[in-house]
Amino acid sequence: MFVLEGTELPQAAGTFNHNGFADLSKRLTADLGQDVKFLQPVAVNITSTATADLKKEVADKCTQNPNENQIYAITCPEKSRRAVKQLLDDRGCTCYLITE
Repeated sequence: MFVLEGTELPQAAGTFNHNGFADLSKRLTADLGQDVKFLQPVAVNITSTATADLKKEVADKCTQNPNENQIYAITCPEKSRRAVKQLLDDRGCTCYLITE
């Protein structure tokens, strides 16, 4: 699995249709084969550290699972990571990564 970020391509990039993620993932799949999965990140910045605030912020910003070609790319304070993970798991969200 690869997360492709910043996929908007300039016209000089070649024979793409310039649809960003869709073009690049299609081209890479053709080059690398079907055993590779490409996901487009959906950036989510969580700033809260208090439990009640975290619940609201996660509920507001992670309203549903991303589509099959997307993944939540969540940035949050280190001390909130476990709580954010638990909140996402409790909501049934299965497609996310948490970073600093």
